[in-house]
Amino acid sequence: MAITSFGGRDGNPDLRARASELLLRYPQIEASELAELLHFYNTSPAIDTALLTCEPALLPKITQFLSEQKRSLRHQAKLGMLMVAFYLSIALIAYAIWAGV
Repeated sequence: MAITSFGGRDGNPDLRARASELLLRYPQIEASELAELLHFYNTSPAIDTALLTCEPALLPKITQFLSEQKRSLRHQAKLGMLMVAFYLSIALIAYAIWAGV
């Protein structure tokens, strides 16, 4: 049985470099390039997207991209649902403690 390891400490540098190139030109990119960038953000490991934010020149572009494309990004929708569930749970626990249940 072969075991393949993922030495993903640095993610996928090739895909990250392509995403960086597209982000530098964002929003002046073609529709196919936008689809490529959305695919990168929706399928890449978190390490790749996190490493992009370490580049100061990209940070304003990333912020713009994320705010303009948030409906197309799956992780943003999941994060919102998790935050709502988390705060609702905290509120219910606090109420239960306050009510003496």
